[in-house]
Amino acid sequence: MWYDPYETESLFTDFTKYVTELHAEQQNEGKVFNNVVYYSRKPWLVIFYAHWCGHCQAYAPKFKEFVRFIFARQTSWKSVLNIGTVNCGSNKESKVCRQQLISAYPRIRYYRAWLSPKKEISGDMRRGLLHTGSKSPNELLKSTLKFLIENSEYQDKYNKGWRVHWKKIYKSGQPAPILDLQKSTARSEEHTSELQSHSDLVCRL
Repeated sequence: MWYDPYETESLFTDFTKYVTELHAEQQNEGKVFNNVVYYSRKPWLVIFYAHWCGHCQAYAPKFKEFVRFIFARQTSWKSVLNIGTVNCGSNKESKVCRQQLISAYPRIRYYRAWLSPKKEISGDMRRGLLHTGSKSPNELLKSTLKFLIENSEYQDKYNKGWRVHWKKIYKSGQPAPILDLQKSTARSEEHTSELQSHSDLVCRL
């Protein structure tokens, strides 16, 4: 499918059942990136793409396959992970993409729970953790599980961002749901063969 570079059609408009479209400013649909990703109870996985990028168009079905798998009824990770999308091909979202240092597409970043957008609090982690290596559904599944294990709110609830958040709103917080490591690991290893690999090509600015 060919996309007019001057149009800003989302590659995930038909997929909002599973993902949240993130924007630089409030729009009719979706959420504002800074309002929901920072100080979130749950970690975020965010894919940055450009609607006109041929590699993004080719990768989108594989990414959707990965998302459907982890949010399937038997394996659902909805209680421990949010998934967002940012269309860097839209001028309206360019502020977010510059803020997150996105220079090629598609790119995937992980954001811990309770992150602060302030550098003095969250350091470079305020821009998330860049997924490196293959973006095939198999490898993305393993990488996401590893991130959730290493950055769960339970293990990291004393980070400064978490404390600042709850001090700011003057209430004690309930911990985010914890990933069942044993069940999730076994399930992911059992079913990674169901997910097909995909070449890791990118469009650059």
